[in-house]
Amino acid sequence: MLRLIQKSYQKDLETRNISLELDESINGLQPLMVDSELLLKALDNVIVNAIKYTPDGGSVTISVCTVEDDRQGMCVEIRIQDTGIGIDRPIWTSSSKNCINWAK
Repeated sequence: MLRLIQKSYQKDLETRNISLELDESINGLQPLMVDSELLLKALDNVIVNAIKYTPDGGSVTISVCTVEDDRQGMCVEIRIQDTGIGIDRPIWTSSSKNCINWAK
């Protein structure tokens, strides 16, 4: 899924000289039991924003890791890092709480 997103934005990335790197951690990821359409929509939205706010010549990196959740057991955390302007702390805190509540 992440490789498809990477491929779909390749032309835009090349035009702006932005690298979209998929960390090697993605290769070891086991198949996930998720709503693939919903996950694709969410990832696409976040990645588009990362690209949009990353300056020309910058980079976006996507990595994954497994984490233990007390209620749900083993989960996957998807991390998207970029060299853009970032999100103000109060907005980020509010948004991350909404994402957590939305995912329940």
